[in-house]
Amino acid sequence: MPSSVVPPYGVSVASVSPPKPPKYPVSTSTLTGSTISLAPAEIPLNPPPLPVSISPFSLPNGHLGPFLAYRSFSTNNATWSGSILILSSTPTDPPPTLSLSGDLGRVAKPPTPIVLACIANVTFYRFDLTLSTRRGKGTVRYEYTITIGPHVHRNTFHIAAADEDAWKWAHWSCAGFSVNVPRARRDALGKFTVWADLLKRHREIPFLVNVGGGDQVYADDVWRLPELVEWLAVKGKENRMKAEWTDTLEVDVTRFYLDLYAKEFSHPVMREVVGSIPLVCVADDHDIIDGFGSYPPYLQNSNMFRNLGRIALTFVSLFQHQTTPSLAPQDGFFFPTAPTPTGVPAYHHIRALGPTTLLAALDTRTERTTIQVLSPDSTSLLLTQLNSIAGSSPKLKHVVILTGVPMVYADLSAVDTAAGLVRSVKTGLNALTNNVQGVFGFVAEKVGVGKDGVGKTFKGLKSAVGKTGLMHSILNRFGEVELQDDLMDHWGHRNHEYERVNFIQALQSFASTHRVRISFVGGDVHVCGVGYLFSDSSRDTSPRTDSRFMVQIISSAIVNVPPPKAVATLVNRSAKATGRVDAQTLEGLHPVFGERGHVLGSRNWCAAEVLEGGEEVKFEIRAEVVAAGLQSEEDDDEEEGDGGARKDGEEVDVVDGVGFEAFEVLVPNLE
Repeated sequence: MPSSVVPPYGVSVASVSPPKPPKYPVSTSTLTGSTISLAPAEIPLNPPPLPVSISPFSLPNGHLGPFLAYRSFSTNNATWSGSILILSSTPTDPPPTLSLSGDLGRVAKPPTPIVLACIANVTFYRFDLTLSTRRGKGTVRYEYTITIGPHVHRNTFHIAAADEDAWKWAHWSCAGFSVNVPRARRDALGKFTVWADLLKRHREIPFLVNVGGGDQVYADDVWRLPELVEWLAVKGKENRMKAEWTDTLEVDVTRFYLDLYAKEFSHPVMREVVGSIPLVCVADDHDIIDGFGSYPPYLQNSNMFRNLGRIALTFVSLFQHQTTPSLAPQDGFFFPTAPTPTGVPAYHHIRALGPTTLLAALDTRTERTTIQVLSPDSTSLLLTQLNSIAGSSPKLKHVVILTGVPMVYADLSAVDTAAGLVRSVKTGLNALTNNVQGVFGFVAEKVGVGKDGVGKTFKGLKSAVGKTGLMHSILNRFGEVELQDDLMDHWGHRNHEYERVNFIQALQSFASTHRVRISFVGGDVHVCGVGYLFSDSSRDTSPRTDSRFMVQIISSAIVNVPPPKAVATLVNRSAKATGRVDAQTLEGLHPVFGERGHVLGSRNWCAAEVLEGGEEVKFEIRAEVVAAGLQSEEDDDEEEGDGGARKDGEEVDVVDGVGFEAFEVLVPNLE
């Protein structure tokens, strides 16, 4: 049965001083041009000249796709808008053709494709769709057929009827394995095991939107490219920052990301997912490189980082958003006019999930620095858009904010303090090793892990903050203290606390003014759970009337491995206390998993449904149950609240021999 999240109103929590905005010196470097040709909207169908520096690229069977994307829905006009992307690496083939039919009959004049971009011999074709739906409730089925060269692709997707408010959608994140996960463990767990559960649910009752919450691909292997390996060996911060970006790097990095997407989305399971459920997504760090945006300025502003980010984010815009900077505004994306360090804009977008609910998808990676998650201009644009929509949408009851990293999570300040102490005494590897063991031993004992768990806990702390990827040593490959970029990724980090508090307060004001419920959905951290914000006030003792009550759904990862149990224990025990955001707002994690703790170390995804009339939104976290020894990175003895295995007698669904548990949460509208 679904559970209602009821915060501990009336709990006594010590006051805190308002956070101050952080500061750091900013350094700059140059950014070289791109050999990627991005086509403007009016480009003719024949592809432009190919960059001569990139040799021909071979896609599987000469093409890749199709991929569906969702753009907008109009209840008044009874229309749905989206697009279909398909790639071709065979220039001799004619442009692809599309035919559409379904419950409302055959579409008489299907669209012809535009050329979105050309990279080497690969042409990105996009079909823009505006489809009619019927009045009333329920869904409308569409079948489409794309012919490209000798190949024919057929698939089916569903859109809502014009007056349907009970939209169903899926959220997932972290769709790959980190580089340090052994091959044997990857094979034992399976890359598409949890995807099979999502597809089973979709085939039974179709999802209308497919929400990717970040890390749709894992690009960390880019550091294996020879010239980047050489750059990592360069000594001195200034030398690393000024190292030149070469033509060879431009070609090799471009080919790397193109090959990555071709490999990830050519598997039959992924082809069905992206071909039958229209996609909306936000990028996170692994879509670029692990920790991107959270490294010191001398790295982030180096030629290597800025150009890596430029190329990676270009592929995010093409594959995940199916747009370019020139097309983005008409595709429903908004971003500040000020240039980003990579030259690629931050693609924010708001999508309707029926007449009562909005999904606000925020790019929290492109503008990120060590003192910023979103630029002030991005925050202002978001609030302007939300206020405009709410002012003209009397039926609006819910706004779901999608971010890569959760807005509400466990308090990791003790771990961050330890990492800061380690950094301050970084005089040599031996001294550093001794210091880190002592500092983290203190932290581990403080949160109840115990001295015996220190080694496992430190090794797995990257998992607790969402990363298991780049390095295992205490100093990472850039000579910086490991964990610092991961901790700085979090909204609760001291460098982002000022921004977080102001952002939450702005959303509270919006919620109170328009009587619209705000919720958050995020991934990144490789566990699942439910957090909340609520009023520290005797006047607001019911979530239904509390405009500061906001639920955080944490759902991660659909593929990557959970952290060790010792780390889940650390997170759970640090999550027991209620925290304070500001003088009027408290926060905490909801014990949705009972005695097993506030977070659960299982691979998972989330099914969401706007209930009839928009009175509530139901979130169902679907957590995988696997054999002992496979789920967490290292096995500890079972203990209470470790976020580990299920108890006997709990209900489990079985899909292809793998069990799944369901944990449902209801989020009420704001009265």
